Amino acid sequence: MNYYDVVNSTEYYNIKLTSIGGDIFTHHPKKEEIRKQRVKQMSGEGNHQFGKAKTKKMIDSVKKANSKCIVIDEVQFESVTIASTTLGIGISTINYRLNSTTFPTYQRLMPKRETKINGYKCKVGKQTFDSIADAAKFHCISTHAMRNRMYSQNFPDHIILNQK
Repeated sequence: MNYYDVVNSTEYYNIKLTSIGGDIFTHHPKKEEIRKQRVKQMSGEGNHQFGKAKTKKMIDSVKKANSKCIVIDEVQFESVTIASTTLGIGISTINYRLNSTTFPTYQRLMPKRETKINGYKCKVGKQTFDSIADAAKFHCISTHAMRNRMYSQNFPDHIILNQK
């Protein structure tokens, strides 16, 4: 009988325990080559959205998702972009001031850390993570694979602690 060191071999990237969930990209030996090929395939006419106009609904939903209320000198703005246009100050300047302790009158209504999109706290075994992505990084698997484990009956020790 032959034994193979599947875990440490680059030849078995797609059948390792850490690849459960269908991730054949994260540890693939030709990862960069595949990444370049995918970028090329999704550019121009290869992209499914190529030539299609964005609807007002699409644009508004993206704006809403990306807009975070801020306060500058006791005046509330729906977003950094609106504050920038209204005050005549660059977006980068406003963001710098929001992140700086030197400008106390520039404030976020929601702390920056809480603006994470996929910040579901979760638990794997006895260890707690701030997000599914953090758990995936710790266990060397893709976020997609970790998310699948969270909803799978095959991984009862993978638990999402809070859902928004």
